[in-house]
Formats: sequence, C-alpha cells, structure tokens
Amino acid sequence: MVEDGFADVPLIVETAQAFDTHHVALLVAAGASAVVPYLAEQFAEAQEPGGMTHVRGAITAGLRKVLARMGVSTLASYRNSYLFEIVGLSEQLCSDFFEDAADFAGKNRWMICSPTI
Repeated sequence: MVEDGFADVPLIVETAQAFDTHHVALLVAAGASAVVPYLAEQFAEAQEPGGMTHVRGAITAGLRKVLARMGVSTLASYRNSYLFEIVGLSEQLCSDFFEDAADFAGKNRWMICSPTI
C-alpha cells in the first residue's frame, strides 16, 4: 500500500486472532489504522458484563507503554514503522508482505504457512 501511494488510506483490521497488546502493536506497526479484536471482546463480555471495556482499556494502556518504551510519541508515528523483526519466514515472503521490516531469513514459505492456497 505504501509503495502504491496509499499510506494515508485508513486500514481497519477486524480479526479474531488479536488477543493482547503485542498482537495489536504488530498490526499497527504493519500499517493498521484501527484494530477490532472482536473475539477477545466477545470472550471478555461473556466472562463478565462490561468486560469489553476492560479489554479496550488494557490494550490502550499497553499500547501507550509499548510506544513509550520504543521512544515513539504518537500512534501515527508508529503506524507503518515496521519496528519489529521477522524470524523464520523466507526472504521472498518477507519482501512480498513486510518490505521494510528487518528479517532473519528462514525456510518457511507461503505454501507452508497457508497450505489451503
């Protein structure tokens, strides 16, 4: 998206796989403008009424802590920053999907990661 000039287009990620601050931080660093961890929110709400509010508060506080430790002052500066390292994926997969992230080449290719495609 960045190479094609769409860096300013909002990207909203709705996922069942984001359960903690680390997952949300990685999605934002990879370009997400907003993350909707709907399964985590549904699970928290099923455990306790108002649990969704607690999950959102915990993720927000965690993101602030991550940004502070990284020395980033705003979430907009963290978006599309690729401030993470990729371990174990092939060079081709990293260059296709994570072009600006640091990677340590591994041998896992696209067919191994997603055998149904």
